[in-house]
Amino acid sequence: MPLLHATIYGIGLNEVLIMASPTLQEQLEAVENAIFALVNGALQYSINNRTVRRENLKELREWRDALKVEIGRATYGPSRNFTEFKRPS
Repeated sequence: MPLLHATIYGIGLNEVLIMASPTLQEQLEAVENAIFALVNGALQYSINNRTVRRENLKELREWRDALKVEIGRATYGPSRNFTEFKRPS
């Protein structure tokens, strides 16, 4: 069973609010929505209480690529590269 990531907030005496953190897929969708909005004219976009601007497009694309790698590893396991060496004839 996968672990659930959560954020715990203290909201009062003897009261605790636990909110599940977004999954990798949800994070990827949010980043792709931000990239789409910024490329199509938005001046800024908010993701998880963080405001990003057009200047952050490179960072957002890197974040998107890293999320895709993480999702791939979680889905298919770590990648392996094999090389075959042959003697010249």
